[in-house]
Amino acid sequence: MECVVHIGTEKTGTTSIQRTLDHNAERLAAAGVIWPPIFRDGQDPRAACYAMDDDTIDLRKERRNLTTPEKIATFRAQFEDRFAREIDRGPDARTVLVVNEHLSRMRRPSEVRRLKTFLERHFDRVRVVVYLRRQDRMMRSMYSQVIKVGGTRPNVFPRYEDARDGDFTTFNYRRIADLWADIFGRAAFEIRVFESARLSGGDVVSDFLRVAGIPPIDGLEPSKTNESLSPEAIQVLRMLNRHLPRGARGNIGPLSGRIFTGSGIPVARAEAETFLGHFQADNDHVAQDYLGRPCLFEPIGPDEYPDSVPPEAMAVDLDTMAQHFASLWEAKIRGL
Repeated sequence: MECVVHIGTEKTGTTSIQRTLDHNAERLAAAGVIWPPIFRDGQDPRAACYAMDDDTIDLRKERRNLTTPEKIATFRAQFEDRFAREIDRGPDARTVLVVNEHLSRMRRPSEVRRLKTFLERHFDRVRVVVYLRRQDRMMRSMYSQVIKVGGTRPNVFPRYEDARDGDFTTFNYRRIADLWADIFGRAAFEIRVFESARLSGGDVVSDFLRVAGIPPIDGLEPSKTNESLSPEAIQVLRMLNRHLPRGARGNIGPLSGRIFTGSGIPVARAEAETFLGHFQADNDHVAQDYLGRPCLFEPIGPDEYPDSVPPEAMAVDLDTMAQHFASLWEAKIRGL
């Protein structure tokens, strides 16, 4: 039996893939493809938490109370037992899917090796697939998520001086590629570029199903999501976040994502070029060393960003704020 592991990266349609698998799990099972229930609750970090070293300090582990070696050992044993039970579907099962973007954030070879050792107990073959999105586009989309979970920073792109060991390391695609290819082997590691012209069928769901070797299935319905907020909603929520404790947020983030969809905050071209420039050399290395082409992504287009963003374009008046608060309150009352 084969396992196909989708490790992300973030903002490359992972949620759309997961929801498609959730909605079509029975059809997939009938075709010999297992989407284990343990992974069916969205962006759950359990697979990454399983693989992380005991001494890795991570918010995802803390939220699951994985704070001592004893608790981590118990968690791993429970994860292993449940996973083994959920993939035991008889002789007709041929492929198991693991889709979790948290995996691409792991930095230590020992953590990736732990995941590989675990998977090789169950499968004859393991393949790893990673989707890479041009970093400026990825970060623009991610900024909406930052605000939805309570962030307050005003700038879309973090400064290199402030985040060189954070976002600038996490989204260094050479680091990700070299780490996973070294552990799993290049023959078992595939890079996909998150650009519609390079995706099978023009979308990531169709592309992943093809890469995973899943034949067309009658009645399978792809799910698509738009996770970016409107510029006005971002500004309103960012100001609200300054005064709203994280513990009192409830579902305001997901709720905002459902009712205030949009294109995100506008940024000036120079800002995007500066941010992307920090990754250019490593992106070129990935393109040349792994894909045999000179460039990893299409360049920033002439009309992709404005030359400047006037302050008034970012202003939010009291009436706009009131409208957003009213919409949130109405949605909350209606139980949306």
